[in-house]
Amino acid sequence: MTIDATAAAEMLASHKRERFRWKSFYSSDAMISLLGFVLLAGTWEAAVYLFKIPDFILPAPSAIVMSLYSGLVSGVFIYNFLVTAFQTLVGFFVAAIIGTALGAAVAQFRVIERVVYPWLVALQTLPKSLWLR
Repeated sequence: MTIDATAAAEMLASHKRERFRWKSFYSSDAMISLLGFVLLAGTWEAAVYLFKIPDFILPAPSAIVMSLYSGLVSGVFIYNFLVTAFQTLVGFFVAAIIGTALGAAVAQFRVIERVVYPWLVALQTLPKSLWLR
């Protein structure tokens, strides 16, 4: 039994089209992610309900969605977001200005480099979370 090249190419192309159609519909990344999320949220909701887990320990996904909705509708989240964004930007610009000035001074003056540079290196070894306390 022999198959000529054009028939083989057509069979392969047809097989690839069928495989692509099936793969793109049933096993797309979006479908798998959505199914996994729904399964996780459903299991979580059922576990909270069946085991009567208190809300302060593990709230149900439905309670989280309700809280998110009420926070967005009331404007509390937006106000707090704007305050946080403002504080972050001000802190960034203040640090950039001080850092640039200090870096220029260290680069230009040997005395400042000898005094300040060891402290800068020592401060870099500290965890960033320590600065917030």
